[in-house]
Amino acid sequence: LTAEALARPVAQMRTLPRCRGLFDLGQLSILIGAPGEAERHLGASLDLARELNDAGRIAATLQPLGMVHLALGNLVEARRLIDEAVTLAQSMADPRDVCAALSTSAMLHRVEGHLEEAERLYTDVLAQARALDDRASIAITQINLAMVAISRGVTEGLAARLAEARAIVAELGSKTLGQSMLEVIAGLASLRADWPRVATLFGAAESVARETGLQRDPADAHFLLPHVAA
Repeated sequence: LTAEALARPVAQMRTLPRCRGLFDLGQLSILIGAPGEAERHLGASLDLARELNDAGRIAATLQPLGMVHLALGNLVEARRLIDEAVTLAQSMADPRDVCAALSTSAMLHRVEGHLEEAERLYTDVLAQARALDDRASIAITQINLAMVAISRGVTEGLAARLAEARAIVAELGSKTLGQSMLEVIAGLASLRADWPRVATLFGAAESVARETGLQRDPADAHFLLPHVAA
């Protein structure tokens, strides 16, 4: 329906509603696992946001577009977009936008193998999420920090980190966060060479993904799939 609306003649004007519509269509494309379509729609949205000189729309679009380029394997372009997102968010001084941009940057560092830098950024994000009392962001960041720790082979403090994330996931009742919890615990089981548990947890995560129809983001896939392959 969004695509049909954008295809109508009246929707061809270079306006803010078209910019938002392209953004929404790009986000939907990400969720259904169509990164090529997402890149096209988000790229068009970003071009229009720049044309309109709308800093808020530019900032909102840079991060997901960077993640799409990560999914497509374009790491240089992903880093360029995400670095711009961080700079713009910091200049606008909205703490939630800064948290989101830094988290995306940390995610890319994680994929690039820069685990210490990823951990540093996630730690900053966690402190800011606590200051904002943003429960979902606290859980997401704890899960991401757990992924970094597992990738580094470090288990110290991991149980407490996962316990807080699990409690928040139960509190929020989020299926997508629940899927991420299953995936990170599967990674921990792999670290312990508990292969039947890895298979069970991965199967459960895949079942949630089929139920929601949502695709895991490329950074989480980068973390999880080598453990499953092992």
